[in-house]
Amino acid sequence: MNKNMETIERYCGDVRMRIQSCKSKNVAEILRENLCSELYHSCKSEMIKNVLIKYVDQIIDETFDKSGKNRTLKES
Repeated sequence: MNKNMETIERYCGDVRMRIQSCKSKNVAEILRENLCSELYHSCKSEMIKNVLIKYVDQIIDETFDKSGKNRTLKES
């Protein structure tokens, strides 16, 4: 794991698990905003902030279909 990802994990926890736990894309996008807000207050590096945004956007794209439903959660 590179240093940027270690910093993100230290401040934000397991981002992939947190995003994949969201039932809808809308909730994941709200979580993204909260993660970014939390990191912005505790981290001065613009590069790490940009890495977080790109990383979370990538996870959201992988996790949710075009209708906003989570592909990884099982229907109950």
